Amino acid sequence: MMKKITALFLTAVLLISFAACGSSAPQVEADYMTPKEAILAARGGTDITGKTIAVKASFDSRSGVIYAVPDTSIMASIYITIISDGSNTDEVLSIKEGETVVVTVDMYDDHLEKSLYIYAKEYKLYR
Repeated sequence: MMKKITALFLTAVLLISFAACGSSAPQVEADYMTPKEAILAARGGTDITGKTIAVKASFDSRSGVIYAVPDTSIMASIYITIISDGSNTDEVLSIKEGETVVVTVDMYDDHLEKSLYIYAKEYKLYR
């Protein structure tokens, strides 16, 4: 009797453990998993226009700007802006700090290699 109770208890613990290991968050897929990876590729000669970048918003969206971070390892500040087409303005402005957004690069400007600007019209928001 004690063996059956123990076996039942262990089975329940294993089921709970396996359920806890599963993730309900959607899997993020992008050509570049960080803005820095995209910048390094662009500086290495790769055209990143049309490529996707996974971005963790550095603050609540400000007029479409979702990421503005100085990166001392590449000696530049990186800015990522989503350009609204008018129909998605509310959604773009509702992006919150920490949310993941995959943007498709529409335009890229390595301004004097000190400020890097990435503009995107297409994006997918992961909440």
